[in-house]
Amino acid sequence: MNQKVVRGVVAVALGGTVVYTIASAVAMARPASPAMGGMPMPASSSASPAPAAPTSATDIPASRTRTVTLVAAPGHLTIRRGQTVPVWTFNGTVPGPEIRVYQGDRVRVTLVNHLPWATTIHWHGLLDRNSNDGVAGVTQDAVLPGHSYTYDFVARDPGTYWYHPHQKSDEEVDKGLYGALVVLPHRAAVSPTVDRTLVLDDWPLTGARAPGAPGMPMPTATATGMGAMAMPSATATGTGAMDAASRPSVALRPYLADPGMGAYQTFTINGHAYPDTAPVQAPPGALVRLRLINVGYLTHALHLHGTAYRLVATDGSDVNRPWETTDLLPIAAAQRMDIEFRTPRGAWSLHDHDTLAGASEMRVIVGQGARPSAADERAMRAAAPPLLDLARYGVVAPAPFTARGRFDRVFRLVLKGAKPAMSMSGTSGMTSMSMDTYTINGKLFMQGAPLVVRRGQRVEISFVNKSVAAHPMHLHGHRMQVLSLNGEPVTGAPLYQDTVMALPGKTTTVAFTADNPGVWMLHCHELHHAAAGMDTLLQYQGSPRLAQLGGAAGNNPE
Repeated sequence: MNQKVVRGVVAVALGGTVVYTIASAVAMARPASPAMGGMPMPASSSASPAPAAPTSATDIPASRTRTVTLVAAPGHLTIRRGQTVPVWTFNGTVPGPEIRVYQGDRVRVTLVNHLPWATTIHWHGLLDRNSNDGVAGVTQDAVLPGHSYTYDFVARDPGTYWYHPHQKSDEEVDKGLYGALVVLPHRAAVSPTVDRTLVLDDWPLTGARAPGAPGMPMPTATATGMGAMAMPSATATGTGAMDAASRPSVALRPYLADPGMGAYQTFTINGHAYPDTAPVQAPPGALVRLRLINVGYLTHALHLHGTAYRLVATDGSDVNRPWETTDLLPIAAAQRMDIEFRTPRGAWSLHDHDTLAGASEMRVIVGQGARPSAADERAMRAAAPPLLDLARYGVVAPAPFTARGRFDRVFRLVLKGAKPAMSMSGTSGMTSMSMDTYTINGKLFMQGAPLVVRRGQRVEISFVNKSVAAHPMHLHGHRMQVLSLNGEPVTGAPLYQDTVMALPGKTTTVAFTADNPGVWMLHCHELHHAAAGMDTLLQYQGSPRLAQLGGAAGNNPE
């Protein structure tokens, strides 16, 4: 492999093809040990996905092979100057290396495990065969320390995806094990001048704003869930505070309803907290595409100053005829939102415009210059615009399902939470915690029967949230068409997602075609809730389960 650096861009020559990646896309982490193993094949392009309906997991001939090695190992991350924390990394970075490939490419990724316990890689949102799904105890045995495992798949559908472990995922993702996967189309109607990926995360850091603060405790849900901690007020956390005028409308409050997330007070973009985030440099009038990936557990309301944007894709699926808007963009845990806009003159902010502690750290400067303008600072203090209504956004188009259509299988999943009387001491040193449990139809993971379907069936699922917390529900191996979003019928463009938000007291209904046989996870992607029991399985008749919980690898998907 030949490598050279040109204007901050790493170019990698592979089999006669030169591909590029933005060198500043990830935060470098200092490895805990000198041996980090092989380096990945980073790649990127300025191409933009062309409008296309979601496709099923059918075979598309592979045009090229991309080979990547991801080494999972402990390291340290400098989130801001004066604050370095212990993390787990892929190839020494948080986020891990961005993998950019083209539609139809064959992708071979070898995971090398240098962690102290077992791990896997799940390709979030990617439509592929069940054996590649990376779920410990369901589709594979976890990869033990000192061992390796190769994932081999064809990148069928253009879009923005991401990868992360599915072995003790609440803890391993919390420690920094994640990265972006971008699948580019072979042809694009319009190519943006700048195409950047911004990975959003929230961290359980204490003493985050004291220079040289000593590391971070990692709250652990273990087998029963995340402790219920009081949500701190934004005004009590120094630089994380926001003026009362800047708080969003009450419409955002249900998204923030999670009593177990009080320790998460530091927010980052690509591993850094503002003002140490890398700016998105673009000349005035340039077309910019930002691929936003929320790898954390909280919903963030993103506000772009100085110009309007178009929401062009959700969870890897294009939006039909999106229009310009200045509304706040809500992005829930595990979701991806691609936006495009023309760069205004000067330097402006894209930032998290909500009331949570640390929100002002989730900020990046867009345009020319690294320092925001006076007008941008005034916008930071201004009243927030309303939330974008995804159910009404975009233009109606033909879609596979309607709310009054015929379905072969209909499931009603009631989401609840409870607090049993118990105490526990976790790996973070936190003790005597009141632990939550979260259930689907009154059952914890593996207590209830799976959702059984046959290939070719039309399936409807309603998520009925009767808990006090918001639940971003993720279905593996399929792309769901959202029919109603928290009680509101989808009347805009067809909305396709693999992770759909179910707000407290609301019902969200989705539909999909059972076209990808296997045994698939369906769970809340606030991963503490998943670890506390909010998981079930979608199982095709005749499809065997490829792995079991426990065993020599200690298989534990959440």
